[in-house]
Amino acid sequence: SRVTGPDFTRATDRLVRATVGRGVKVDSVEVVKTVEVVTEPKTLLPHSVRSQEVKTVVVTGDGKSQTSKEVDETSSVYSYRR
Repeated sequence: SRVTGPDFTRATDRLVRATVGRGVKVDSVEVVKTVEVVTEPKTLLPHSVRSQEVKTVVVTGDGKSQTSKEVDETSSVYSYRR
Protein backbone atom coordinates (compact mmCIF):
# COMPACT_ATOMS: atom_id res chain seq x y z
CA SER A 1 0.00 0.00 0.00
CA ARG A 2 1.10 3.57 -0.59
CA VAL A 3 0.11 6.73 1.29
CA THR A 4 1.04 10.08 -0.23
CA GLY A 5 -0.55 13.21 -1.60
CA PRO A 6 -1.22 16.83 -0.71
CA ASP A 7 -3.65 16.12 2.16
CA PHE A 8 -1.18 13.75 3.86
CA THR A 9 1.67 16.22 3.33
CA ARG A 10 -0.39 19.11 4.83
CA ALA A 11 -1.35 17.03 7.87
CA THR A 12 2.26 15.98 8.43
CA ASP A 13 3.44 19.58 7.97
CA ARG A 14 1.00 20.79 10.65
CA LEU A 15 2.21 18.11 13.07
CA VAL A 16 5.88 18.91 12.43
CA ARG A 17 5.36 22.67 12.79
CA ALA A 18 3.48 22.13 16.07
CA THR A 19 6.26 19.98 17.52
CA VAL A 20 9.46 21.26 15.89
CA GLY A 21 8.54 24.86 15.12
CA ARG A 22 7.54 27.09 12.26
CA GLY A 23 11.04 27.17 10.76
CA VAL A 24 10.55 23.76 9.15
CA LYS A 25 8.21 23.00 6.24
CA VAL A 26 7.30 19.50 5.05
CA ASP A 27 7.41 19.48 1.24
CA SER A 28 6.38 15.86 0.66
CA VAL A 29 5.72 12.63 2.52
CA GLU A 30 5.37 9.09 1.22
CA VAL A 31 4.85 5.82 3.10
CA VAL A 32 5.01 2.55 1.17
CA LYS A 33 4.25 -0.75 2.92
CA THR A 34 4.81 -4.12 1.26
CA VAL A 35 3.80 -7.43 2.79
CA GLU A 36 4.67 -10.81 1.31
CA VAL A 37 3.12 -14.00 2.68
CA VAL A 38 4.15 -17.48 1.52
CA THR A 39 1.60 -20.16 2.38
CA GLU A 40 0.97 -23.85 1.84
CA PRO A 41 -1.37 -23.93 -1.20
CA LYS A 42 -3.80 -26.55 0.13
CA THR A 43 -4.09 -25.42 3.77
CA LEU A 44 -3.00 -21.77 3.55
CA LEU A 45 -0.74 -22.31 6.57
CA PRO A 46 1.92 -19.60 6.45
CA HIS A 47 5.56 -20.57 5.86
CA SER A 48 6.96 -17.05 5.93
CA VAL A 49 5.91 -13.42 6.21
CA ARG A 50 8.03 -10.47 5.17
CA SER A 51 7.07 -6.84 5.72
CA GLN A 52 8.81 -3.66 4.63
CA GLU A 53 7.76 -0.07 5.32
CA VAL A 54 9.62 2.81 3.66
CA LYS A 55 8.95 6.38 4.85
CA THR A 56 10.36 9.22 2.77
CA VAL A 57 10.03 12.83 3.97
CA VAL A 58 11.33 15.97 2.26
CA VAL A 59 11.59 19.04 4.51
CA THR A 60 12.87 22.58 4.06
CA GLY A 61 14.43 24.55 6.91
CA ASP A 62 16.70 27.56 6.84
CA GLY A 63 16.45 27.61 3.05
CA LYS A 64 17.85 24.09 2.69
CA SER A 65 15.98 21.02 1.51
CA GLN A 66 16.66 17.67 3.15
CA THR A 67 15.33 14.19 2.39
CA SER A 68 15.11 11.53 5.06
CA LYS A 69 14.31 7.89 4.44
CA GLU A 70 13.44 5.33 7.10
CA VAL A 71 13.15 1.62 6.30
CA ASP A 72 11.58 -0.87 8.72
CA GLU A 73 11.77 -4.56 7.83
CA THR A 74 10.48 -7.62 9.63
CA SER A 75 10.40 -11.25 8.68
CA SER A 76 9.05 -14.41 10.26
CA VAL A 77 9.51 -18.05 9.30
CA TYR A 78 7.16 -20.75 10.53
CA SER A 79 7.69 -24.50 10.87
CA TYR A 80 5.16 -27.12 11.83
CA ARG A 81 5.43 -30.57 13.36
CA ARG A 82 3.48 -33.34 11.73
